[in-house]
Amino acid sequence: MFAKTAEKAVTALIIHGAADEQRKTVYIWGMTYILDTLFNLALFALIGALTGMLAETFVFTAAYIILRIYAGGFHAGTPQRCCLFSMLLLSGSLFMIASAEKMGMVLYIMSAAAAAVITVMSPVSSKNKPLDSAEQKNYRRKARLILLAEELIAAAMLCFNINRFFYVFAAAWIALALMLILGCVRNAAE
Repeated sequence: MFAKTAEKAVTALIIHGAADEQRKTVYIWGMTYILDTLFNLALFALIGALTGMLAETFVFTAAYIILRIYAGGFHAGTPQRCCLFSMLLLSGSLFMIASAEKMGMVLYIMSAAAAAVITVMSPVSSKNKPLDSAEQKNYRRKARLILLAEELIAAAMLCFNINRFFYVFAAAWIALALMLILGCVRNAAE
């Protein structure tokens, strides 16, 4: 989405001697990635603010992204589709968090099932991020450790009667389990 802006910024850095012309392609890729990420985070913050769920949005984003790095899953084909898909995923998750009290035991069952899916399926590679057997083993171990840490934090939230943030973790696990399943479906179709 920001390739032209990144190219202009990198060109300016090269002109001013702050970047090496030989690595221009790498700098443009990195700058594009940074700008896309900042744009997505700004949209997430805007959605969180508009829904009155800014804290929930930040906790969801942190819990989801930290685990997704090692669990893998579905990846959209373009940055624009990724952005759209991410906004829909966040909006659906915030709706789930807001409706959690009404969902009752269903949410607990869904979160336990999602944690099981993450434990069993992680990592799910993609054509954008293929993994060799050593990487798969390493990513699986890290995904499971991160999930365990998040489960302990979520359990503490329940113990201290901070249920709202348990729901945030549950929504992150459910969203990630969906991404893992979609990633497996896409891998099977390719």
